[in-house]
Amino acid sequence: MNNKKLSKGIHSGNDNEKKVNYLNTLINKASEAFSEANYDNALKYYNEAILIDQENHVLYSNKSAILLKLGKAKEAIEEADYAINLQPSWPKVFIFFI
Repeated sequence: MNNKKLSKGIHSGNDNEKKVNYLNTLINKASEAFSEANYDNALKYYNEAILIDQENHVLYSNKSAILLKLGKAKEAIEEADYAINLQPSWPKVFIFFI
């Protein structure tokens, strides 16, 4: 559930370096929370990460997995659909629903 990839909308550079570092911190915290089955916190961190990088399909895919764990299938499908729209060739998002 780790994601070091950034979308085209955010990239490393002097202006964005703090934003990128904070985004990676959020992703790491979300991954840690997920691995500890603390899905509410993982969801919180992914929601915050998405506010920073709204074009990152992996964030939406991972959020979808968390929502499934929380029993929120309809919301999970909506997030998965958004991830697919951002990156139609991203196979991981389909695995959650098999």
